[in-house]
Amino acid sequence: MKRVSNVKLEAVAENEVTDPGIDEYIIIRRNEENTSITEGYFYCIRNAFAHGNFDVVNGVYYLRNMAGDTIKGLAKLKEETLLAWIELVNMTPEELKQKRK
Repeated sequence: MKRVSNVKLEAVAENEVTDPGIDEYIIIRRNEENTSITEGYFYCIRNAFAHGNFDVVNGVYYLRNMAGDTIKGLAKLKEETLLAWIELVNMTPEELKQKRK
């Protein structure tokens, strides 16, 4: 994900999930359970879409992953970034290796 975009990916303490005011980012609250940080990024995206906690303005997606009034994750992603990540997720391991070269 990092190689195909300039998205800031960060997992922070619970009270630090705030908009950093940059072009593209995903900021998630650290999960102390058995979920990896990478899974947390995908959960942020998935939950924002699944629960309708997003806005789209001029091809930029503003996503919020909420638990009641608590912000668990925020993201600001360009549509082309989301589409590139979808392409990566759908690749086989062999295709990913070829893409790295």
